[in-house]
Amino acid sequence: MDSDITDLTDKIFEENIEWQKHKWADTQGEVVNSDDIDVVYHGEVLTDEKLYQEIFKHITQYGNTDYGKWARQTGLEHLSDFRFNRYEANTFMAEHVDHIRSLFDGEQKGIPVLSIIGLLNDDFTGGEFVLCDEVIPLKKNSLMIWPSVFLYPHKVMPIKSGTRYTFVGWAW
Repeated sequence: MDSDITDLTDKIFEENIEWQKHKWADTQGEVVNSDDIDVVYHGEVLTDEKLYQEIFKHITQYGNTDYGKWARQTGLEHLSDFRFNRYEANTFMAEHVDHIRSLFDGEQKGIPVLSIIGLLNDDFTGGEFVLCDEVIPLKKNSLMIWPSVFLYPHKVMPIKSGTRYTFVGWAW
């Protein structure tokens, strides 16, 4: 990722951001509240479109792969609003899959095809990103894109020290 992008996202490191506990819907559609990671949504901290443009550039590059060619044929042209995640010491993301049936938040509607994570800092220990039981080394400005299907379980290992900041989104 372009280093200018993480400069744009520096606002999430400010003390006055109102972080919320992570919530998600289980397979029955029930909302589950997390005691672990904190989240804040794109529109609350960032309005610059450069982040979206940078992500679409990488999705286009990903489109040159076999899976990407298939994704393009499905009409891949939308990107969800980003969610910023804050992991503090002893927090983690349990293993899960992004087999999201749909994104329905009022304005955005679609079935995610690609999952996206961007690492905004690397001054922490622990917090390794694990995809399909393989540790994927991510550094500041790293961007990871993979299919949003049940075949790609992933997790974030517990943070040992410092604070890990990422953004996540989905394309369809």
